[in-house]
Amino acid sequence: MRLFVCLLWALDTATTATHVETIWDFLLRGHGNPLALTVMPIAGPIEWFLAATIVVIVQLYYIYTIWKLGGERSFKMPLAVVATLLSLLSYAFGIQVVHLIVDHPALPGAFMNSKAKIASFVQPLLAAIADIYITVALSLLLRRERSEFRRTSSLLRKLTIYIINRGVLTAVMQSLQAILFASYRSNGFYWSLFAFPGTRVYIVSTLAVLNARNPNRQGMGFFPSSGEHTNDIQLDDVQTQRSTRMYSRQALDLTCSL
Repeated sequence: MRLFVCLLWALDTATTATHVETIWDFLLRGHGNPLALTVMPIAGPIEWFLAATIVVIVQLYYIYTIWKLGGERSFKMPLAVVATLLSLLSYAFGIQVVHLIVDHPALPGAFMNSKAKIASFVQPLLAAIADIYITVALSLLLRRERSEFRRTSSLLRKLTIYIINRGVLTAVMQSLQAILFASYRSNGFYWSLFAFPGTRVYIVSTLAVLNARNPNRQGMGFFPSSGEHTNDIQLDDVQTQRSTRMYSRQALDLTCSL
């Protein structure tokens, strides 16, 4: 998990650096030279590549969570496969956009040829569909993990809310980018209003879900050694102890997975 967070931090830092470099080229190096605005700096396609990589890494992380929550259920394979295909297809179109921009960096022509038009529109569209699919799948899986204990159920509801909020936010960002690109691609770069901050939304929302684990686990009152909940255990009922242990460990596993 620490490696995953460090990877997100490194990619976000690199994306920010390339974004600053692009703005620097347009506004400072090209100051007083209108022709400088007609060529995409090399930092531009690098930023696009990093942004697409961040999106696919975050989506694959949640797909892995779907796989873990699926357990021994037969439907976990098609759930994970469909989500993976959507995510990787979106990433493939993102790589195609990078290749096209590098080959033809002239603006706005870099986004005007037929291949670039299709790829630049389909990439965020597929990413939005993948986010919606992942959100629905995780929500349904968490809903199936029912418990007779109040705090365990409260934890599952809270995790579901985090997942839904994250999925709605990222899907809206990607959808607006696709809509604006399709509507105004010949008149300006309005779609960039959602393309540039989109990766930050993925990273911040994912870190918010990960940071929510510790407060939730502390609120559950687990014993580190047994995973049991102090308020749910009845000392005079062995069967209740076993049931409590099962639900508490299940909630702890779910929290760690998310």
